[in-house]
Amino acid sequence: VKAYVRLRAELPNVGDESVIYSNIIELPNVLLYYALPDMDLPEQMYMIGGFNGWDWGSCAKMVVANANPDKWWTIRYIDDQGFKFNWAKSWDGNEVGFSKIKVGNDKACGGLIDAGGNVGVTTPGWYIIGLTVGIEGRDYTFTVDVFEPNVYIFGETNGGIWEKDDAWKFSIPTEKNGVFVSPALVAGGEVRMCICPDWAGLSWWQLEFTLKGGSTIYYRENDAINDNWAADKGADYSITGAAGTVITLDFANESGSVK
Repeated sequence: VKAYVRLRAELPNVGDESVIYSNIIELPNVLLYYALPDMDLPEQMYMIGGFNGWDWGSCAKMVVANANPDKWWTIRYIDDQGFKFNWAKSWDGNEVGFSKIKVGNDKACGGLIDAGGNVGVTTPGWYIIGLTVGIEGRDYTFTVDVFEPNVYIFGETNGGIWEKDDAWKFSIPTEKNGVFVSPALVAGGEVRMCICPDWAGLSWWQLEFTLKGGSTIYYRENDAINDNWAADKGADYSITGAAGTVITLDFANESGSVK
């Protein structure tokens, strides 16, 4: 808005005789109220570490949990160098190391540790890294949970079991470049795969994925898969299994196979 002001000056200990006023000054654009814009949660999160040689070009793009924009996860082999997060693929000063995190559930790895400023694990190996991003004032907060890297088959191809069942858990590799291998399927139908940690009440379908084209890991994130992958996303996103079929998953390269 437009406003008009005059300045008043006065000599001390003289009285009203010393008071003078300036000419009227026009202020053409006075901002009566200003507030910083609201902070939004990051739209992407990335993880970098010893597992990929600290190269942003091949970092892990974290997966957002369905209908939970503050929850992100990935499965990676964590070595003694540890890892960091960022919402950009860049060394731009916003990297999140050990000093910037809150430690959540870290029993699976024997405890999170400070690995030279990186987020480290007591026992190197494959893990599900869960990240919860919050907002406090004008800052982000980062809570890290670590879970065993358990991946499951759900649904028709395991005989109709739609809950976490250790009999339908993938084998876990011990080496950095190893693959996860499913039990042999017992029936035909569409394969449903997920992780299922005890994390913030999330259900299996919020942490689901498939193999696009039978070879590339594709995460459900916020896709609406109300019936099945074939009907709701398309045949290219649906894995059709048969009795005896085995699924392999290479999370290091975000690929897989159906054999």
